Amino acid sequence: MGFAYVNQKVCTELRKECETILKQVQKEVSQYFTFQFFLIGSGEKRLVTQDDQGVFDLDYNLVLMKDKQSLISNPKRIKDIFLEAFNRINPNFGFSFAKNSTSVITARLKMGHVNFSFDCAIVAEGNNGDYYKIVFDKPDRYIWNQIKNTKDFNAKFEYLRSNGYIEDIKELYLKKKIVISNR
Repeated sequence: MGFAYVNQKVCTELRKECETILKQVQKEVSQYFTFQFFLIGSGEKRLVTQDDQGVFDLDYNLVLMKDKQSLISNPKRIKDIFLEAFNRINPNFGFSFAKNSTSVITARLKMGHVNFSFDCAIVAEGNNGDYYKIVFDKPDRYIWNQIKNTKDFNAKFEYLRSNGYIEDIKELYLKKKIVISNR
């Protein structure tokens, strides 16, 4: 399986669409939570790839800021509230109903040659300063799972980018994607 980088214009248009949906979700869940959303991963770094079938995605963290109804100890209820909100909003933008996967909520858009999805992880900052995300662990069991330490990742990436290594990074990233997909 091969990979290629997605056209930045297409990426930007879809990012704006996702963020419009996320702003609507903020309104829908406002009686329960406030949250901020952040583009993460390849989308954040402008390294979005697509496979041979043109499939690609963007990933977001939805960081809970205020829990207005003390639901933090009920991650299943939290995820259900978000799923319901996405399912009310997505069809208005041509996206499928949201799917509940192990650690994210996924919405898909298939329109012409575009085969796109966006994944949203629900996260919260713990008392120890680490981030935790809701994970669907077993049938009907949801837990808060600590996110692996990525300390200094952004600083390292920016150092490499500012010192002219972005093309090397892009080439290596594509190679690693191919290796991982062939496992």
